[in-house]
This record gives sequence, structure tokens and C-alpha cells, in this order.
Amino acid sequence: MSLPDVGTHFVLTAVLVEEDAAATMRAAVDAVRAKHFQTGELRSKKLAKNPERFRRVLEDLKGIPFKFYAIVVDKQYPSARCLVDPQRRRRPHLGTDRT
Repeated sequence: MSLPDVGTHFVLTAVLVEEDAAATMRAAVDAVRAKHFQTGELRSKKLAKNPERFRRVLEDLKGIPFKFYAIVVDKQYPSARCLVDPQRRRRPHLGTDRT
């Protein structure tokens, strides 16, 4: 992975919101976006160089009811084996509390 501007990992994320709370959540996130980014997108890349600003944004988001899931895959090892729990020999239940 020596290409310029190409990351070494692939990140897949999902934000889950209860359907009946979607409009309220959207308005709350838009208020946080407007407060910290004015007219721009709410993007962590814009916060990377300012940890204190990043903390303030996260503080404002923490009261909003949503679930966030992410999986990070190293591009050097993209095989299906990365998604298998070696002790169980099956895929883990991503995003759940099951054991």
C-alpha cells in the first residue's frame, strides 16, 4: 500500500436510529452540525487537528439516541478469514451483545 492518498484500512460504519425518533435525531444532529460546522458537513476529518473541538462535538452528540457500529478491515488482509472468530469458527454477531 504505497500509493499516495490511499489509506491502509477500509472502514464500514452504520448509524442506527429508531424509526419513530428519526426526525428528532436528524434535527438534533443538524443543530450540532450548524453549531460546529456552520454550513459544512459534520466530518471527523475536519476535527482531526483539533482534539478539543472534537471533544466538544462528541459532547454535543452524546445526548442524541442512536447506535453506531463500525468495522475496520486492514486492506493487506482482505480475506474472509478476517471476519471469522477463530475460537468459534463462525462469523461473530457484529453489533450485538450475544456471546
